[in-house]
Amino acid sequence: MEKQRWIEEVMSSTEGMQKLTPSEGMYDAIQAKLYEQKTQMPQRTVWIAAASVVLLATLNIVTIKKVFSKGEPQATEKTQDSESPLYVNNQLY
Repeated sequence: MEKQRWIEEVMSSTEGMQKLTPSEGMYDAIQAKLYEQKTQMPQRTVWIAAASVVLLATLNIVTIKKVFSKGEPQATEKTQDSESPLYVNNQLY
């Protein structure tokens, strides 16, 4: 019985409360502060990121050129050169 009364008190505790409404200029003031705090990324960071992308692209191009200039056979051309034998019978016993 005590528990039920406590539950009813908690459920009815918000009755009569009024919703708070901010002042007229509050939203505008918050938005102004948010836009003031925007900072730009340092120029050095932008240059480092750009140089990293260029370096990575250059390394990829050089690697691809080396692979194709060696004339290595591709995986589709290697059929009988594998070291492991091809087992046709997969019977376990």
